[in-house]
This record gives sequence, structure tokens and C-alpha cells, in this order.
Amino acid sequence: MDIYRRILELRPGWTEKVKVVMTSGNNDPEEWRAIIGLVVDYVGIARAQMRAMVKRLLKKYKYPPEGLDDAIKTVIAQCEMWADEG
Repeated sequence: MDIYRRILELRPGWTEKVKVVMTSGNNDPEEWRAIIGLVVDYVGIARAQMRAMVKRLLKKYKYPPEGLDDAIKTVIAQCEMWADEG
């Protein structure tokens, strides 16, 4: 964060050109939160929700547990292929 501040001291107009990329944590100072911002992994969230939904459906229709992981991977791969085609 020090280098970010130093750059902006030297070039005050660069606030839109210089960004901080880092993982935020609960112990970060409050002043950092405005600089870091929020990055959301929408693809990862959608994939996790889809995985949970497929798992619930397979269990509902009593899919054999020993093939559950392979079936989930297959369904996720097929859904991603359909999404890429659209």
C-alpha cells in the first residue's frame, strides 16, 4: 500500500491508471477498503450454485452414490458447453 501512496504523491492524476490488486482480509485497515474495492468471481459462484443444484437433483432421483462425482462433472461440463454455444 505504501508504493501505491508514493506513486499517487508523484503523479496525483493517476488515480484511474494505478490500481491495487490484492486479497482483502478482515484485519485490513478501514482506509484500505476504499482502495482495494470488491472483486466478485461470478463464474465461480454460478458454478458452485449449479453444482449444488445438480447434486440435489441426483440425490432426489436416487442416483447411485458411487457415481455421483462423475455425474456432477459430466453435467457441469455439458452445461458449460451449452453456455459457450449460446
